[in-house]
Amino acid sequence: MFLVLTVLMTIPPLLSLMACSRWRKRVVGRGHSGQWPLAGMILSVAVLIINVAILGQVGLNSAPGVSGLKSLHAVALCLSWLCLWVWLYVLFAHPRRRILY
Repeated sequence: MFLVLTVLMTIPPLLSLMACSRWRKRVVGRGHSGQWPLAGMILSVAVLIINVAILGQVGLNSAPGVSGLKSLHAVALCLSWLCLWVWLYVLFAHPRRRILY
């Protein structure tokens, strides 16, 4: 159960962070300010820090084999869900453009 929570709470913020980083690099390369991608990166890092703190608390305070899902877990999963949608938005609204030589 802990492994599933770890994957659900850390993978979406990491995907969102990587996508927003690529998006910011492309926007800044075109001479724009890149504030929206930076906001996405800040959101992703904040969610990742919060989720890792919650996972650390769960890892230290839970007994083996006991599922203790509480409201903090629900908050962490909702934040991860938000990051998943940020990643999907960046993926589909700002796709990578391949340069053909």
